[in-house]
Amino acid sequence: MAPAEFEDEPELAAQPDAGQRRRHLIVASLATGVGAAAIVSSVAAGDVVSFTSLMGVLFLGVAAARYSLARNA
Repeated sequence: MAPAEFEDEPELAAQPDAGQRRRHLIVASLATGVGAAAIVSSVAAGDVVSFTSLMGVLFLGVAAARYSLARNA
């Protein structure tokens, strides 16, 4: 009797959450902006290989990962 009540829970968990996808896209867009700004400011200062450009690449990597999660959600 009790297991029949919980049979539908795995189906609900497997459905994509629109809010979660939206959060992934928001974080991806913010990380893209921060990463691009960091790289542009680093290159404008003449320091192509610096901590700032490394952080810019890191933020772009986070953006790519979150965008991938949004597509798979």
